[in-house]
Amino acid sequence: MVRGLMHSLQGTVQLEMKGFSPERFLNLCSLNGIEIWDLVYEDGRCRLSMRLPDFWKIRAFARKSGVRVKVTKRSGLPFFVEKNRKRKWYLLGAVSFFVLLYGLSLFIWDISFIGNYHYTDDTLETFLEDRGIACGVGKGSVDCEELEAALRSGFPEITWVSARVSGTRLYIQVKENEVLSEIRERESAPCNIVADFSGTITEMIVRSGVPMVSVGDTVEEGQLLVSGVVPVTNDNEEVVKTNLVRADADITARSSGSYRQSFPLLHFVTVDTGKLRMGMYFRIGPFTARFLLPPKAESSWRTSSQEYQVCLFSDFCLPVWWGIIRSSQCVSYERYYTEKELKEKGEAIHQTYLKNLSEKGVHIIENNVKILEDASLCHVEGSFVGEGPVGRAEAIAGE
Repeated sequence: MVRGLMHSLQGTVQLEMKGFSPERFLNLCSLNGIEIWDLVYEDGRCRLSMRLPDFWKIRAFARKSGVRVKVTKRSGLPFFVEKNRKRKWYLLGAVSFFVLLYGLSLFIWDISFIGNYHYTDDTLETFLEDRGIACGVGKGSVDCEELEAALRSGFPEITWVSARVSGTRLYIQVKENEVLSEIRERESAPCNIVADFSGTITEMIVRSGVPMVSVGDTVEEGQLLVSGVVPVTNDNEEVVKTNLVRADADITARSSGSYRQSFPLLHFVTVDTGKLRMGMYFRIGPFTARFLLPPKAESSWRTSSQEYQVCLFSDFCLPVWWGIIRSSQCVSYERYYTEKELKEKGEAIHQTYLKNLSEKGVHIIENNVKILEDASLCHVEGSFVGEGPVGRAEAIAGE
């Protein structure tokens, strides 16, 4: 590979030789250190290749051996320069291209984030922009150590950061904390625990306070479950004073509930007609050129695009983007839900309701759903039986 590159830089010639003693010519070349390759003898003629500097030395060897040499092919940098020496604008364009590439290599043209799950790329990019780091900033102005410290300080959930510049790309790799960065302080103000919904107590563990109900009792919303007023008695079981504490307990209750949600039977749908328009666009920095033929008639079109950045190598990105535009014609009209669609939508509403209950810690034991229709509406009526935590803190009256 290195030899081929040197041949291209020095220039090479392909020769055709015929005459009295080609063997003597080849021996003279070998004795004088002239490199020859691609040697082929055919039909009384000999074809070979050599470097251009060696070609100027073989005239005497050809005369001594009685052969005639003819150049059949020229290649390499010297011949390219000679051929294009009068094309000044061509040379200027080539030089300007490489100068432009060198100038672009001094800036950051892409920022890549790795390992971020809690924080989105947009959030981190906005954070960097506030500190003057964005696409187009000079690589010399990016202090990776300072950037790492700023990210750790600005985002408490990020425990480790690595920033490095490779080519024209800034790589930022982060590791986020898998546990909560802050533990809320437990409140200590005295309070009672009251029921936040009606139900039957199935389990009760009291750590602080006086229980006012027992397992198996039916309670109503707002009823006192655990009192934060703890009486202090003497040997005669007489109350001599009361202490105020913060009631603390784990209470589970079984309850039933129902809901009703309605939606119109008529709804708008949008479908594609099958007509498609394709186009392209190019973006260089803030300038964009869009190539998409306008529609022949007024109609609705849904347009989407997919963008790609031009990269010469994996880490050498340029401030040039191109994209494919896809625009499909669509029409909208109003129609009734089909029976299947009504069932699917009603079931989806019911499952969403149950999911919200589960997220609150309610264990669903039994559930039912009915889908009813009238002239213009569809009604989803659901019911459930479940167990879940009951009780909320409430300040003690007078405190």
